[in-house]
Amino acid sequence: RHTRYIRDWSSDVCSSDLFGAGFQKFLLDHFKIIAIIDNQKTRSFETASINTIILIIEKCSNKQEREKNNARFVRIYSDYEKLIGSTSDNDRIENVIEFTHKIEQTTKSRKTKHYTVNVINQKELENDTTFKGKYENGHWGAKYLRSPEVFTEIIEKGGDKLIPLQSVVDVKYGIKTGANDFFYVIDETEKVKSMAVEEFRLLFGINKPTHSAFWEKFGWYYSEMNNRHYLLERFYTKPLFKTQKEAKNLDANLKNLKYRVIICPDTKNKLSKFRNKILKYIEHAESLDLHTGVTVANRNIWYDLTSDAYLGDFIFPSKIGEKYRLIDNRTTQVYCDKVNYVIEIKDEYKKYADIIFLTLNSQTFRYFVDLFSRQLTGNQTLSDVDVNVVEKTLIINPKLLL
Repeated sequence: RHTRYIRDWSSDVCSSDLFGAGFQKFLLDHFKIIAIIDNQKTRSFETASINTIILIIEKCSNKQEREKNNARFVRIYSDYEKLIGSTSDNDRIENVIEFTHKIEQTTKSRKTKHYTVNVINQKELENDTTFKGKYENGHWGAKYLRSPEVFTEIIEKGGDKLIPLQSVVDVKYGIKTGANDFFYVIDETEKVKSMAVEEFRLLFGINKPTHSAFWEKFGWYYSEMNNRHYLLERFYTKPLFKTQKEAKNLDANLKNLKYRVIICPDTKNKLSKFRNKILKYIEHAESLDLHTGVTVANRNIWYDLTSDAYLGDFIFPSKIGEKYRLIDNRTTQVYCDKVNYVIEIKDEYKKYADIIFLTLNSQTFRYFVDLFSRQLTGNQTLSDVDVNVVEKTLIINPKLLL
């Protein structure tokens, strides 16, 4: 005798990035998933901020049996009264039994005027989102319960021509400094060069004409850490891309970049030995206890970002509004802030770089990303895109387009 469990559950178990993956894997490892039912016409609880699903599962300890099972994702468009009658109808129970039998006996995806059933083999359900032996969120809700028909049609017709983006590229977070006011500085050297001779002499204690070669090695940087300027070695600062406003067309515009980021891997002993001017800046930060923050304190050298900073081929925005564009970073090679993701093409796909760039800038790719992202509403609607959404978004295999 098999035990069936029927439960109302938040629809987020099908899609949430936070806990969805763990719960989905638990279901796959211990149950046959008979059906997941979402009524898009009627809310189960009027006061709930998130609608619920009906989850029907059967406990099963046999892996082979679980893998052979077909899960049914049922999207209902009508009130339950039209399907099974009202609570006062004498034949309601019989109608429920008949409806559930129809669902359970469905072996192929189908659509009626009241509902759609997507039938997915349980092993396939797991394999589709298992990468390098680790199960990741399958976004079941977005794929099988909320996606429009055109998505299913694209997937069915694309077949094995469609592959997850992470097969082609590595997607990494932008820099998470833990202390932006220290790490992000503004290069105001040009202001120094335009200073009057007397003002320059009062500020630096040297005549301006004899000091011009100095600025080839050093810069005059404004820090929001304590709202003052510092002389820093130029080779310890790198251009930083922070927002889409700093791009021109599809490229990072170096002239538009507001900040430079401190990239200094050297110990304070080494900096002291070579009398590097950045040491004074680091010591001032420590006097303000900026080095005690959780993020920075976990580094071997608190001010060393080299293990967290990546130079990729493209820059992808973590939030997408009305305008969407992937930024080409192959020429400019700038670092980017955490509000962006770094996309680096894998070696075997380097020769397809232009094709990949065009594909990721396509409306189809944006459509897929929007479908699986969290939607933020306010002054404008934004798609809040998580890294694993970008990684798992499907693209046409670039090798087929060359």
